[in-house]
Amino acid sequence: MESEKDNIAWHTGFISAIHLELADYRDYLEFNAEYQLTTEPLKIDCVIIKKPKDLVIQKSFARFFRELNILEYKNPTDYLSVEDFYKVYAYTCLYISQNSVSVKDITITLIRSGYSRKLINHLIEIRNFVVEEKNPGIYTVNGDVFPIQIIDNGKLSYDENFWLRDLTNKLDASEWQNILNEADSRKEDRTWLNVYFDILTRANKESLKEIKSMSEWYIADVLEEMGALDEIKARYEAEAKAEAEVKVEAKVEAKVEARNREIVQNMVNLGLPKETIISATQLSPEKIEALMEAK
Repeated sequence: MESEKDNIAWHTGFISAIHLELADYRDYLEFNAEYQLTTEPLKIDCVIIKKPKDLVIQKSFARFFRELNILEYKNPTDYLSVEDFYKVYAYTCLYISQNSVSVKDITITLIRSGYSRKLINHLIEIRNFVVEEKNPGIYTVNGDVFPIQIIDNGKLSYDENFWLRDLTNKLDASEWQNILNEADSRKEDRTWLNVYFDILTRANKESLKEIKSMSEWYIADVLEEMGALDEIKARYEAEAKAEAEVKVEAKVEAKVEARNREIVQNMVNLGLPKETIISATQLSPEKIEALMEAK
């Protein structure tokens, strides 16, 4: 069974972070999330189209954008492989063939949390490309017909790429406070903020518990006006209740285990054979042996 961490919709959070990062340019950009390439399940995570094409975006990760920009995102628990690179490269070529786009007008951006050492080494050693870190966390790949960049969003400039940098499962209390402060000034983006917060609250439960003491409800002041508080608070409280129930069940099981051990030990002390103990307690032979060994 998949854990909740496995079910976190990181790609949805990524799309929200991109919208928040490029909010000042939204009127000039067309966003296509999970762009469908064929009737088969071939999808590009995000295609951003600049309108007008000569628009310069003053964001370190987006300055290099041309008219059409292919983005591939890997969540914090995943990695960016050599195979992923060639998959996105193939998708880009397929996109060009379907849309009659010039190769001069398209870029490829691959994003993950962490340095993609194996992929970058492959591009340098096997493809003979030149890879340079011209901005913190942004590795430009030179030598291919397409402009390509590989981004470690954990190293991005905090001032320029706030939302992408904090799209992680490793937030601490100070980072949470910065996010809440920034969100307070961006209530016009409530739709994307709600999605973004939902992903982060699911992925950073432990750090949320640590900062809950900052207020009666740590996100009340910021999220109440955006309508997200009740839903997130209800989920948080439901999860806390479920955790408490699991702890109660564990205590009950521990008491039953201790009582069974006591009963078995008393029977052993009376010199009763194992077969008789099994018949009297209705426990399995394996359970009886385990309890006898645990004395």
